[in-house]
Amino acid sequence: MKRVRSLDTVRVRRELAQLLRRLRAIRRMKLSTDEMAEQMGEALSAAGALSDLISLRSPSAGGPERSDARPCIDKRKLRQADLAGPQVGLGAAEHAAIG
Repeated sequence: MKRVRSLDTVRVRRELAQLLRRLRAIRRMKLSTDEMAEQMGEALSAAGALSDLISLRSPSAGGPERSDARPCIDKRKLRQADLAGPQVGLGAAEHAAIG
């Protein structure tokens, strides 16, 4: 049986996706590090409580030279907020036990 998401969950996930798209668009802009940090800070502060579900990962040491952080969804916090939906890889019995 398919799990039905509540309207609040759908709204929050949609707003979270919009915030992530906005942060990625800021990252693609040709801005200085200070300007980028300011723009990302404004976007995160405008998002309110949703910004708690976003983490900014620093670039890897062996990767390309970039001074900006990569925005990602913190999936652990998303699961704790019960917005992630069913767990991937569970069998039918586990899905039935979850609800």
